[in-house]
Amino acid sequence: HISADSQYALWVNGQFADFGQYADYPEFKVFDEIDITAFVTEGTNELLILAYYQGTDTSTYRKGPAGVIFDVTSGGQTLAVSGTQTRSRVASGFRNGPMELVSGQLGYSFEYNAAEDGKNEWLASVPVNGPAKLYPRPVPKLRIGGRAPASVVAQGFFMLHPAYREQTTAVKMQRAFLSAASLSEISEQNCAAPYVLAEGHPLRCAADSLSPVHAGENGIYIVIDLGAEESGCFELDLEAAAGT
Repeated sequence: HISADSQYALWVNGQFADFGQYADYPEFKVFDEIDITAFVTEGTNELLILAYYQGTDTSTYRKGPAGVIFDVTSGGQTLAVSGTQTRSRVASGFRNGPMELVSGQLGYSFEYNAAEDGKNEWLASVPVNGPAKLYPRPVPKLRIGGRAPASVVAQGFFMLHPAYREQTTAVKMQRAFLSAASLSEISEQNCAAPYVLAEGHPLRCAADSLSPVHAGENGIYIVIDLGAEESGCFELDLEAAAGT
């Protein structure tokens, strides 16, 4: 069982298990019941929780006290429970503090630096005053399924409008200038749209800031068609030189 303010993601023995706090209220705090049987082995097991605290009201979140509470049970027996003996640390790979809003509905964006990940020291957790009662999730969680098929239907380069640089991410995206390009300019593939995007297919930002052709461009954009209405996570594998 687990509950967090504001969000959590869970790994067991290095394997991703689940994520997603129910959109609740401080006075109606909801917990999730997650079956981790498939991830555990006989003997010592490791439970890792990445928690995120928003701390600012939006249309989809109401501010409560930061914290995570959990327990692990088997056959009616409690095997582990959160407390001062639980080790915790600030996730150094993520930027902490004020961040740019995606929008007033979606909350904050985030910044992540893999080179800084794991640098903070593990410390004893600090107890906080949490809710007096936790409630079971009123609706089932979304099921994590396989990857959805995807096709690239348009691509090119974008340039941010200078008049909107201080606006939210959503406004900057809506106001950006888009310049169409062939797929070969941003990928190792050279074909017409739509192009089925295979798992592991490499894309690259081929814009040369010193070239008059790409002067002032800020990056690449890709329009992907999933073929149906889907809800899920967008996954990217990024490779770059050290210090990038």
